Amino acid sequence: MEVYVVTKGSYSDFGIDSIWSTKEKAEIYIKEKHRGNYDQINDDVDIYEIDSEPFPKVKTLVKMDQMGNTLETKLTTLCANFVGFCDEDWMQENSKEGILYWVVDTEDQTRAIKATNEKRAIILAHNLWGNWEGTRELFEKNIEG
Repeated sequence: MEVYVVTKGSYSDFGIDSIWSTKEKAEIYIKEKHRGNYDQINDDVDIYEIDSEPFPKVKTLVKMDQMGNTLETKLTTLCANFVGFCDEDWMQENSKEGILYWVVDTEDQTRAIKATNEKRAIILAHNLWGNWEGTRELFEKNIEG
């Protein structure tokens, strides 16, 4: 969606005078202002695109150890699902001592922790803790089938 902006002034006095839904309305406004000797209005109509991309949905990243202890939760715009097993600094992949990183499609941290704990239990039941590829395959298979 576009908006049409009429500006006034220059340099340190430059600013927005008004915003219009159509270029024609903005041009009529400029003409009317000039007719009334209001010379601060600039002649050009600036066009701005608004809401051009949808705002990314906020989700919750949960860091959980093998025992089910939640180490951290934080809001993120990452894609929801399994992220991986890493050490605290994201340095060591596929570590048996690694931390489970899971992004849950919710802003509710309590719900995100519960969902991640359920995934942790499934991973442990399949003896896949620390196995990045095995865990990814397990959950992709469950999503598809």
